[in-house]
Amino acid sequence: MNFKEISKDCPKVYNLLAEWFEMVVRAKTKDSSILTELFFKRLEVAQMATRTLFDFFDEQGIYIIIEPEIQYTREIDEDGNNPHYVIDRWGYDIHDEAYQVATGYQFDTRTDAEEAAFTKAFYVLERKINRKPV
Repeated sequence: MNFKEISKDCPKVYNLLAEWFEMVVRAKTKDSSILTELFFKRLEVAQMATRTLFDFFDEQGIYIIIEPEIQYTREIDEDGNNPHYVIDRWGYDIHDEAYQVATGYQFDTRTDAEEAAFTKAFYVLERKINRKPV
């Protein structure tokens, strides 16, 4: 994910993420400002833990589902069982409280699908925030 681009395109969500992270850190330590600064500096180098992003978006009412695309095969597997199913590709669905709002498939790895889903979720949440009356 390109967090510099996301911070420019989705400033409200980026700031909301910073506030949310600070709240989480504050609950665990007394000095959250240093940790928050380090957190954002490390985002582009190490990427944020996937679990943290799932938790953040869940709390905002944006639900991300990563799922394999299963393909049926007639090949006999190593145990002599036939037929069986194999994971061919990966995909994602994003839902709000009522609707599916985005979807993407045909990713080679789960990590690729997660990265695409989280990037899209920033834009979905930014749009949702901008529609709310202030």
